Amino acid sequence: MENNKEFSYFIEILEKQSQRIDNIEQLLKLLLVNNVLNDIDRLHLVEEYQLDEEMKEFILQQGLSVGEFKVQNGIRVLNINVPEGCKISVSKIIALRRTFVSSYPELVVCFNFITLHGAQRKRLLEEQIAFCVKNKEIHLFQNKRK
Repeated sequence: MENNKEFSYFIEILEKQSQRIDNIEQLLKLLLVNNVLNDIDRLHLVEEYQLDEEMKEFILQQGLSVGEFKVQNGIRVLNINVPEGCKISVSKIIALRRTFVSSYPELVVCFNFITLHGAQRKRLLEEQIAFCVKNKEIHLFQNKRK
């Protein structure tokens, strides 16, 4: 009689362990599917946001260059490089960002600076313009939805 109880208890423990293993297996499958979907989404996003030649030319006319496209923390970011010594004003950067938002509303434009003065930094933060100072800081702001 006591052996039957021990055997029943042992079977019950095995069934619970089996159920836990099945649950873990399901979670691992979901994680794998999620990772694959994220990778596919990233590939699609890169293709989706190829800038047209007119926009590239406009950027070059401002003395800037097009950097790489990334997805950072779920935000689609196009990096625009501001060369050292470039005399672009914050007002022009704001206008350039408006142009981007109207053409590419889901894309955040991040201006990459090598150095940045305190007044420029303050204004960019006030205007919620995404920017990066090389090896120092990065500020990303999502575009405001209308």
